[in-house]
Amino acid sequence: MLELKLSYTARPIRFARSNEESFGQLYSDLFSWSNEHHDDSIIGWINEQLGVGHRLLERYYELRKRIEIKMVHGIELEHVQKGS
Repeated sequence: MLELKLSYTARPIRFARSNEESFGQLYSDLFSWSNEHHDDSIIGWINEQLGVGHRLLERYYELRKRIEIKMVHGIELEHVQKGS
């Protein structure tokens, strides 16, 4: 579902409910640490449980990068729409 949210601006399925979570909230839920001393994000969990070289890490680093790009794009769109 996250892949669809990153890929499409319109709902890909006609009768599906739209995902109302913001990219900022998704980013926080997946990649934020609860404190500065322990990485309990999804990336930290993969490192701890599956190992530093696990193939999922690359996918989650790419996912984090794509969400960051979407957040920056959203900020840019707000700025243009406000005309500031």
